[in-house]
Amino acid sequence: MAKDGFLIIDNDYPLGDVNKDFNVDNADLIMIARYLVDLVKFDAKQRTLADYDQNGEINNIDLVKIAKALVGE
Repeated sequence: MAKDGFLIIDNDYPLGDVNKDFNVDNADLIMIARYLVDLVKFDAKQRTLADYDQNGEINNIDLVKIAKALVGE
């Protein structure tokens, strides 16, 4: 199921919405970047939401894909 270009998982938070506010925005990108450099920890749900390309890893590719979705690419 998709909403505004974002895939909805578990019918609650869209992929990329790591701060769980039901919006994917720059705040989520910042949180993921901070996670990647070990400045924040994610719970299991946040790790699932951060893995935007669903390949089992959270990395810079997820950041780029979310950023592109935010600007409509």
